[in-house]
Amino acid sequence: MPAEDVEVRAVWVAGKYNTTIKNGGEGAEATPALAGYMEMVMLDPGTRTGYTFAGWTSSVTITDNKFSMPVNGVEVTATWTAIPYTINVNDSTGGSGSEASPNPVSIGQTVTLHRGTPATGYEADGWLLNGTALFGTSFSMPAKAVEVIATWKLKTYAVTLITSTEVKLRQRQGRLNTEIRWVNQASRHVKATPLTAGTKSIGCNGKLEHQHLHRNVQLLRRLFGFSSVG
Repeated sequence: MPAEDVEVRAVWVAGKYNTTIKNGGEGAEATPALAGYMEMVMLDPGTRTGYTFAGWTSSVTITDNKFSMPVNGVEVTATWTAIPYTINVNDSTGGSGSEASPNPVSIGQTVTLHRGTPATGYEADGWLLNGTALFGTSFSMPAKAVEVIATWKLKTYAVTLITSTEVKLRQRQGRLNTEIRWVNQASRHVKATPLTAGTKSIGCNGKLEHQHLHRNVQLLRRLFGFSSVG
């Protein structure tokens, strides 16, 4: 202590407090990052793909993304709402009634595809997702609306021409057993064996005789260039 009176002054520095953002999107920030007591802080929630910003939860009152800093640090949590996206499902020629569930759906959810009913003479082929072949019957929803097409194809049949007095049309795998005899003026004969079940018709100028018909079958018209069914 000197031999005289001394004057001492206290110097105070305003405290700076941190704002912690939880569940923020890309680019989320608080400005300024450190704020003094009663200083206004601006919040930016950032962005999240497939979501819209819904608001903040915190112990302080936040209005228009702003709050006044109290005498301590602040924690704020961003809340989000998932965007529902629509799945547009169509069928190619040969079928109808295909669907997707759930629909609409949020990003990241699993979508399951359900095939509709084939038209006569058609069978299931595959699926197209936005024009690209899809393997399987499900996919994870992206952050946009999508188009799904259920594709169908004509059933295929094997046809063999023979020079015999008989024509036999017989369904493989034992589902259909039909024998047909046909004799025309030139004694030309046809044997046709379907690979899969379906409706077929054969047109010819000769005479068509059905034997042992166990199921209704339509023969493929004009299959071999003949004009009518006799």
